[in-house]
Amino acid sequence: MIGAICGEAALGYIARKEENVDLWVALRSIIPMGLLIEFVINPRFLDTLFGWLANISL
Repeated sequence: MIGAICGEAALGYIARKEENVDLWVALRSIIPMGLLIEFVINPRFLDTLFGWLANISL
């Protein structure tokens, strides 16, 4: 839980540094923040997206 909060804080800090915020810039910040929480709640979801990465690193 502490790791998730620290990760969200880091992503929020990066998002606050953005200038000239439009829809694309907002989505670049919102999507990773949402996916981080999804990966914390359901770690198997990470395998569905990045399972290929585990296969090439073994």
